[in-house]
Amino acid sequence: MEDLVTVIVPVYNGEKTIKRCIESILNQTYRNIEIIIVNDGSEDNSGQICRMLQSQCNNIVFIEQENCGASEARNAGIRIARGRYITFLDCDDTIYEDFIEKMHMSAEQNSDALVVTGMKVLVLDSQGRILKINDKIVKTEKNVLSMDMRFVVILHENNLLASVGNKLYDARILLRNNLFFGCRHISGEDLLFNLQYARYMHNIVVVNEPLYTYYLAPENTLHTAPQRSRFCSIQATYREFIQVLDKFGCGKEAYEFVCKAILEEFLFAIRLYCMNSDESMFCKMSVLGGILKSREYKEVFRFYDEVEMLPLFRRILKYNNAFLICLYFVFAKLKHKRKRCGI
Repeated sequence: MEDLVTVIVPVYNGEKTIKRCIESILNQTYRNIEIIIVNDGSEDNSGQICRMLQSQCNNIVFIEQENCGASEARNAGIRIARGRYITFLDCDDTIYEDFIEKMHMSAEQNSDALVVTGMKVLVLDSQGRILKINDKIVKTEKNVLSMDMRFVVILHENNLLASVGNKLYDARILLRNNLFFGCRHISGEDLLFNLQYARYMHNIVVVNEPLYTYYLAPENTLHTAPQRSRFCSIQATYREFIQVLDKFGCGKEAYEFVCKAILEEFLFAIRLYCMNSDESMFCKMSVLGGILKSREYKEVFRFYDEVEMLPLFRRILKYNNAFLICLYFVFAKLKHKRKRCGI
């Protein structure tokens, strides 16, 4: 008999997309599937739609919880999953009809492997119309790769490591090692989960087709994420990356790449926080002061000369002064506002 594969779908206010999402699972060529829908305190008709879908299909499990976030919704699904393998699907995304068949076949042929597929990214406007389509795949000569940092880095560079939807996980490894999503990290929890899982893998298996479709709507962009939480996520991500580096005995080149990538994440988060937060300048200085003094930031800041940035910002960063950084973005914000007003 075929292995049971569990698909966990967290739902929050997904009344417009949840039916399309679930239908993409029901239409799979692989038939032995358990679908766990977790309604994370939706305030629209998502719950009603999910109950209707459950009444029509005997392989759908539907549970409800207070709004705790996608991470805790996924954790709730993991705890009750019966499948030999587990995958995750966001309620506004879909999977191709042979997604589970191809992912399961790759997992069965390669034990202790992280199974990854490509993604099709549909960029939408505010009306839901498609503006652009991007296929994200990893071009390699072999589809089975040794688990060393080069290939972890390749996945990260192609934005395939930060998602959990384009992967198939061994449920035994998750439960044996108590691997769950960290609920204190509002952003970046998927990447952290994958780095923790990678520590127990020996290989990476790449299914080089965009079998997962990600719908990128304006409300899903990074700018909507709470900015303070991004700093915590970046620090935790750096620590996890270092543990992966240590496990696989990676050398100086891989370490330097990770440091530069994490520094870029820090600088991007600083820009978003300073430009978009409504907090006072004093509050921003306090938050940035803590980041600049953190061990993680200090370790990656050594590579700031090798990261691209505007010359003036580079000179300001060199002083490692929260006040100067905040002042820089006060003027940057003012300049942006004047430009928008045509002044």
